[in-house]
Amino acid sequence: MIAEYIINCIKKDSKGTITHVGVDQEIVDIQTIAERIWSKQAIYYINAMGIRVRVLAMKRTDSGEPYLTTAANKNLPNNMKFLPRCG
Repeated sequence: MIAEYIINCIKKDSKGTITHVGVDQEIVDIQTIAERIWSKQAIYYINAMGIRVRVLAMKRTDSGEPYLTTAANKNLPNNMKFLPRCG
């Protein structure tokens, strides 16, 4: 069975890019979360206005770097951006 986790906060760099997320009182970098999603080790969710929304791992077209989103396309909002900042 694949482990399931809730992402509850984010950390951004000076450009506003999400670099880390909070999962179960631990701060984890985006690369690690993306690798766990792609390898099917874990599934991640966020709570968006009381609705459990699945987190997707994607690669940036310009750099190939991973990023996390809740949207499968650019027409839907990425609810990750609205999570509180990790303390």
